[in-house]
Amino acid sequence: MNNRFRFIFLFIALLAAITVAYGQKRMNIDSLESLFNSSSVDSVKIRVAVEISSSLSNNQPEKALTYSDLALKIAEKTKDRKQILKASHNAGIVCFEAGLLENSANHFFRCLELAREEEDTQEIVTALVNISAVKYAANQHDSLEQPLNSALQYLSKQYGEKGDTTIARGLAGVYNNLGVIALEQNDNQKAVIYFNEGLKLMESLRNNAYSMASLLNNLGKAYTNLEQYEDAFQSIQKALKIREDVRDINGLASSYRNLAFYYEHQGKTSEALANYRNALQLARETGNNSLLEGIYKGMFNNYYEKGNSDSALKYYILFKEQSELISREEASHAIARRELTYQFEQRQKLQLEEQRRKELRYLYLSIVMVLAAVIAGLLYFLTQSRLRRSLLEKSNAELVNNNLQLSQDRLKSELELKNKELATAVMYQIQRNELMNSITQRLLEASPTFSDQNKKLIREIVHDLDTTRDNRVWDEFEIRFQQVHNDFYDKLQQICSNLTTNERRLCAFLRLNMTTKDIGAITGQSIRSIEVARTRLRKKLEISNQDISLVEFLNNL
Repeated sequence: MNNRFRFIFLFIALLAAITVAYGQKRMNIDSLESLFNSSSVDSVKIRVAVEISSSLSNNQPEKALTYSDLALKIAEKTKDRKQILKASHNAGIVCFEAGLLENSANHFFRCLELAREEEDTQEIVTALVNISAVKYAANQHDSLEQPLNSALQYLSKQYGEKGDTTIARGLAGVYNNLGVIALEQNDNQKAVIYFNEGLKLMESLRNNAYSMASLLNNLGKAYTNLEQYEDAFQSIQKALKIREDVRDINGLASSYRNLAFYYEHQGKTSEALANYRNALQLARETGNNSLLEGIYKGMFNNYYEKGNSDSALKYYILFKEQSELISREEASHAIARRELTYQFEQRQKLQLEEQRRKELRYLYLSIVMVLAAVIAGLLYFLTQSRLRRSLLEKSNAELVNNNLQLSQDRLKSELELKNKELATAVMYQIQRNELMNSITQRLLEASPTFSDQNKKLIREIVHDLDTTRDNRVWDEFEIRFQQVHNDFYDKLQQICSNLTTNERRLCAFLRLNMTTKDIGAITGQSIRSIEVARTRLRKKLEISNQDISLVEFLNNL
């Protein structure tokens, strides 16, 4: 029997009880695809993609794989474990139907991991049963019992805690599958134990006809192998009765074949052939190729044992034709699986290549962003440096201006101080001259009383005082004034070259900010004479008609 179809038949009871139901009435595929393309809600797109892939898994496996991948990608994007679990389960089933067993196993192991993280016992059991399904289809019988025993432990614990009927059905299904595996391993005693455990659970449930009949039929085969014929006959008869009541044609064909095997095992060829004929009629009605192959082989063997060569040849030919038909179907399925595998691998390569391109784009983008950040940082640093330098230069300029202002203020103060010192020195010289005048006057007034010799001496002293008094004072003033205002006379000379000595001195007094009264006291002139001299000086300097004072004009030189 083809392993994949055989597996589906054996596990159908359990999967119907504990997996997500996909048997609901499906919408039109076009409508579903339209809904998928128009919806913006991730949960809706996942549900619709799962529905499309499930609907197309038998007749359009490539398209089914595409939609199962889409559902999984969207689920991964949501990071919702329940959605990822649902999409992974569907992807595992679609890959299994397409014969991509390795991919199917990967999806179911992912389901198992997620279910354990969610502590969802039902999903854990579903994943374990599906993993065992893949192992069965891949002929990995040595490791087949482990996931089923794990599922058995989970379900037994839950059933002990809740006693739920759904759990009971699942538990019975696991016992049935473990019994089938034991049958194939020729461990009939263990198979009997498993089948009986399943029957105990089924007897307490309603609507259990199909599962009950399957368990009884399998139990009958185990008893036959153990040559416990009475128990075998009762089990097979009970299975037949149940299947007749529910009109399970395919099940009836299997039970009649099992009954034929029962008689064949005892050497009762005629009874065996009668039951094979009943099984053949029903199997042809259902078109079960694997069952037909087994029936033809059995009928050939029994006719051969009876020595009926014509009938034996007939059924041998039918057996070979059926075997070749199944082989062609298996070869066709194998070719289809290889094509799907190749297409799947190519799609995976394209996806990996696209992923690599995306990663490279992200890498380049990251590098660009890092470079942009570095450049922005450098620009910011340069801007800040320039700003700090500008502020520093501004601060330095302000400091220089302040220092310059301080220097100017200091120079101004020093100038004022020197001007005051100069004016004070002039006043001192004038006072000294006045003292010398007073001494001269007194000497002259007292000279008549002196002797002729002394008079001559007095006259010489007075003459010396008269000849040196004014020149010494004004020469010293000129020297000291030029030390303070070294280029004043030069600028004055450039403006007006025909100034008299007294006018030059008047300009110097005004540059020292001396008043008319102070100038008159120094020079011995009246205030009126000083004012007249100032008026003449304005005319010579050509500022008579200008709105500027003489002192201000001279200070600007």
